[in-house]
Amino acid sequence: MAEIILGMASPHAFGGGTPLQMEANRQKDMTDRRMNYADLLERARAERPWLEAEVTVEKMQDRYDRAMAGVQALGDLLREAAPDVLVVVGDDQKEQFQDDLMPMFCVFRGETLPTRRNREARGQTGSRSWDSSLWDRVRMEEGAEERYAPEQPAMPALGEHLVNFLADEEFDIAASNQMKPAVGLGHAFTFVYQHLLPEGGMPMLPVMVNTFFRPNNPRPARAYAFGQALRRGIEAWESDARVAVLASGGLSHTVVDEEMDRILLEGIVENNAEQLRSLPMARLRNGTSELLNWIVLAGAMEDRDFSFLLDYMPSYRTEAGTGNGLAIGCWS
Repeated sequence: MAEIILGMASPHAFGGGTPLQMEANRQKDMTDRRMNYADLLERARAERPWLEAEVTVEKMQDRYDRAMAGVQALGDLLREAAPDVLVVVGDDQKEQFQDDLMPMFCVFRGETLPTRRNREARGQTGSRSWDSSLWDRVRMEEGAEERYAPEQPAMPALGEHLVNFLADEEFDIAASNQMKPAVGLGHAFTFVYQHLLPEGGMPMLPVMVNTFFRPNNPRPARAYAFGQALRRGIEAWESDARVAVLASGGLSHTVVDEEMDRILLEGIVENNAEQLRSLPMARLRNGTSELLNWIVLAGAMEDRDFSFLLDYMPSYRTEAGTGNGLAIGCWS
């Protein structure tokens, strides 16, 4: 039977490491229609005036550098473990799915993973409430897509097995065997090739969780149970494969919620399943909803000890308290 040899969890956004990236994040937050930036700024100036000192270029650069060191350690750990397949639990942000059909859970069972957008077929995909032109410049500056191959191997045998297993476990699981050519693999998954394995080559199995789009988000208790079933399914696979599992996303953003981040991480470190199951859905909104990916993996790794590769660090990027919580960890 297959064996889970490693569990990992990491954000897939880190606040930018160049002046252009920092400015792109700032403009995005100030014009993001999902929140009222002016109200957030007024409240923050009244209640947390110290935030202004946290968003200097020097402090943001320091946090980014520390985060990248944690990512490097995670990539080293993954390469050292050398699993036969990497299962990635991440959220789709209207990259593959739209409002006409938004599954709660979806397992990919296709043969290969197109990792880059087909620019000619792109058209109108996804949904963004801010001007993305500056981000196009950021992508050109990063050259991220040039660092990995445009197509990567998947693991259809495990995907097929998990779809059947999870259905038997009474999860109404969606299955997909093709990525949209206009988009390619979603950013929660290309994070692996951008930051952990730019050399590629390791088969990946995407498990997509609808954390963002109401009303059919998994509740924390359901996410935890899904993780438990995912572990049982992997271990029931008739294969001698060595499997690593990664939760991609989080922590809190677009507005940093330090309290919610710390409750989640405390529950993981102390292996307190009830604390994780009872996280309030009302606070799991927008990017903060990606805590659900961590909860899935906590359920899958409930019998293992968790340790930090990067201790918790709130990464603010504007005086209004926008940004994201950062932490990187693994289950031994």
